[in-house]
Amino acid sequence: MKKLFLLPLVLLIVSCATTSGVINTGPNSYIISISDTSPVGVLMKMVYEEANQKCLKENKKFLQTKISNDSIRGYADVTEATVVLEFRCLDAEHPAFMRADDRRESDKIIEIRND
Repeated sequence: MKKLFLLPLVLLIVSCATTSGVINTGPNSYIISISDTSPVGVLMKMVYEEANQKCLKENKKFLQTKISNDSIRGYADVTEATVVLEFRCLDAEHPAFMRADDRRESDKIIEIRND
């Protein structure tokens, strides 16, 4: 009886994450997904690390465009989570990295009149 109780626990611990690997979806655009019984936070860390490695190999910077996650309760109350990360690998000086609140040189001259 003890062995039957431990079997689901052992299967849960040794489960392996299923990953899509990095998939090219367009110029400098990629998607990666991972599913496992691990907590969502662990899966997010895994996809971010893999995405960053992809960009580092290209000597570019990682830019997240979208992330989503979902959980499904399955057999014997085992919950499987899925995380999907869409990202881009861009040059460091790409305009997408400029924050809207950063100071920029204006390309227009505005005249202020004190009438």
